[in-house]
Amino acid sequence: MTTLSQISTTKVAWFQKSLRSLLVGMVCFNASATSSLSQQQDYQEALKNPQTAVLNAPDTGIRGDLTPSNLKAWLKRARLLNVKLFSHPSCLTVTQTDTKGGSSTAHLFFVRYRPDCARDQPFKMAFIIKELPSKKAMREAVNLNVLQRSPYLRELGKVRNPSLPQMTFAEDFYRYYDARGQEKFIVLLHSAKGHSLVEYLRLGNNPQTIQAFKKLGEVLGHFQKRFMGGQNCLLTGGTDLGQCTTIVHGDFHPNNIFYDGKFIYFIDTETMAQSLENRKSFMDDAVRFYALPMYAWRKNRLLPH
Repeated sequence: MTTLSQISTTKVAWFQKSLRSLLVGMVCFNASATSSLSQQQDYQEALKNPQTAVLNAPDTGIRGDLTPSNLKAWLKRARLLNVKLFSHPSCLTVTQTDTKGGSSTAHLFFVRYRPDCARDQPFKMAFIIKELPSKKAMREAVNLNVLQRSPYLRELGKVRNPSLPQMTFAEDFYRYYDARGQEKFIVLLHSAKGHSLVEYLRLGNNPQTIQAFKKLGEVLGHFQKRFMGGQNCLLTGGTDLGQCTTIVHGDFHPNNIFYDGKFIYFIDTETMAQSLENRKSFMDDAVRFYALPMYAWRKNRLLPH
């Protein structure tokens, strides 16, 4: 097993250089978030009835542990994709990845397709299927229910602006029963475009990686400034940088960020709900983004030697 001391100085250095590009990109502009009375009421209703997403979760019909084959069969039954994509194995694939996201995720499955089923076409991502441990399903459902109704983020999610994150929310919860007959849940995430920051990190120290990090810093900065506050915050006219708070992603790591050369996409955003009402330090996401890959390197999970 690789230890932190065995990581080459060069590898750490180029990651730190990339991180500096992220921080340099966090040069922000002032903006305001507005919401209608009906949106505020909808948000307050979500806070009162957070279990709705789980209690009303449709049954997938899956009985037994999740596998690529039974998930593919469910996608076909549910008609969540064009039925033509199920006509040949070369059209659609469902694969399980051993790269976990945050602590709430049990397993991740990638659903990829070829639009014309041509073997020489590259696969495109259709969905990410996230399996939830039963004990954490309700908590995640609460967060998503609040987040999707949030007046702070609802309008922002409709904006196609390269200086702001394109946020990919979970659409629905689905239930299934594992091999022991226990009720469990999955979340279907609409996939972001482009490549994850994990893939950019694996490219090493090159202009594409630096550009991706720089763009991330710009987008993260603009997003944070939109919701910046805090008593005596330096960034809003005060004198203390340490008092600056904002809405944060909360699970900000390279698996949850995608870049397509123009837009930055945030996925698996349910943890963002925790800072909607109780804002957190504006450095929270940047620190988490640096710390998690370092931990993953030590566990030999993120990058090749």
